[in-house]
Amino acid sequence: FPGLGETIFRTRNTSENPLGAGWLTLQRSINLGITWENTTVTGCADVTQASNGDLYALGSGGDAQAHRVFRSVSPSNGAVWVQVANDTTVDGAGFTSHRRIEADPTDLNRVVVLGRHAATGTLRLFMTSDATQGAGAVWTPTAPVFTANPENANIALVIGQNGRIFAAYENSVATEILIDSREKNVTAWTNRLRRASVGNEPPRLMFRGGMDI
Repeated sequence: FPGLGETIFRTRNTSENPLGAGWLTLQRSINLGITWENTTVTGCADVTQASNGDLYALGSGGDAQAHRVFRSVSPSNGAVWVQVANDTTVDGAGFTSHRRIEADPTDLNRVVVLGRHAATGTLRLFMTSDATQGAGAVWTPTAPVFTANPENANIALVIGQNGRIFAAYENSVATEILIDSREKNVTAWTNRLRRASVGNEPPRLMFRGGMDI
């Protein structure tokens, strides 16, 4: 992440299928990976950086799914983490399987989390527009409607320079890869790209937002 010098982070899953439980503790290295130390963020599925240097991470807090948001205020560089949100919405037998968290590159108060419930297939956005308030920030869960139904929780998430949200995923019948987007203050999603897929090709990673998106 920019401005962190030799500090880097890593997390991994105990299985090769990163769609359910099994996420391990977020680790931090202050020497470009020569040595590593555990942070207090357990069950970490993803981490992002806001434009002011603050870090946000998805963690489980000991539960099966990563439904909690943790924040590390700059300039601690990830040494100290505090829980600032908890999506306790129960869908079916458990919490939503949140897998992606992104900070708006031009709005330090806007952070977006994306997940999909493994049992019901329900999509969920969990977002705030006052992230700098820390534990006092208001987070709102919504159920986005993509232009197709994703196959699983393996959905990539990016926020562009203009606040537009992009999501890339494979459809439920594993025949197409799609990229949908929604404007900053609009709830409707629009398809931007649709390509045939061969077998299972979920977009585990995605492009990074450039100045033109």
